Amino acid sequence: MVQTRQQLKRKEEFDQLEFHKEFLRLAGIEIGQTTHLQDYEHFVYRPILFTMTDKLINTLLSHNLDKLPKFSGKSNENVTKWLRDITNELNMVKLDDQQKYSVVQTFLVDDARRWFINNMSTINDWSTFSIEIHKTFSSIMHQELALKKVGSRQQAYDETVLHYYNDMIELFDMIDLNMNDHYKIAYLKVGLKTSLKKEVIRRDPQTAAQFLELAQAEEKLDLSLNMEMNNLQLSHIDSVSAIKSSIKPYSPPPPQQQQQQHKWYRSSPNVRCYKCNRIGHFAQDCYSKNY
Repeated sequence: MVQTRQQLKRKEEFDQLEFHKEFLRLAGIEIGQTTHLQDYEHFVYRPILFTMTDKLINTLLSHNLDKLPKFSGKSNENVTKWLRDITNELNMVKLDDQQKYSVVQTFLVDDARRWFINNMSTINDWSTFSIEIHKTFSSIMHQELALKKVGSRQQAYDETVLHYYNDMIELFDMIDLNMNDHYKIAYLKVGLKTSLKKEVIRRDPQTAAQFLELAQAEEKLDLSLNMEMNNLQLSHIDSVSAIKSSIKPYSPPPPQQQQQQHKWYRSSPNVRCYKCNRIGHFAQDCYSKNY
């Protein structure tokens, strides 16, 4: 079979493309060092895609961690809030306690960092760090302020149950990290919106989590009923508007038609002039000289 130059050129380009693909595939293979005591089962194959994914994840984690707040230990800083926020963020990126302990050191500055360095011999894990930093830098002023807020906190009219609950939980942690659920529920009930309070009290939740579940269920039901009432009102308004639009308003006849009717009425044979005592016109239209 005779091949043209164009066919030969296409075949050559195809062979080069296949060679390039194979080269890229082989470039992604990492082979561990072997000795004569090792067999072929120890060869390592690691696709480039997985390596790039790991690098991307590490980059994203590093970027997110850079945004976390620093703690210096100043009197105007709330160590309880900082510790809670930093713990939540580290948990979100799936760090274990040992990793959290290693990472958190980078977020300590000034007095807080010097305190940590001076106590590294006794603070050697995440749990101990959390307890000791809270014990050292917690302030009675912050606790009293949180207690005052808890006592006066009321759920706003347009505030969701979840937002109200989260705000209250943060205040509870500032007062006492180990606050009993009984006290939490008592405070949560007091500030709950009136439209939700009755049903939640009747169901008598035993934990803060149960309170949230019951309050949210009642909130959804309340919202559903309000939407139904609004739809009924809109439907009623539409019905009234439709009835009004079907009734044609009275419109007086045009001026020309009124003049014709008036003229006909004036020239009617049943009309009598009281001046000349003749019929067919009014006295004001009478032109008789004999009166």
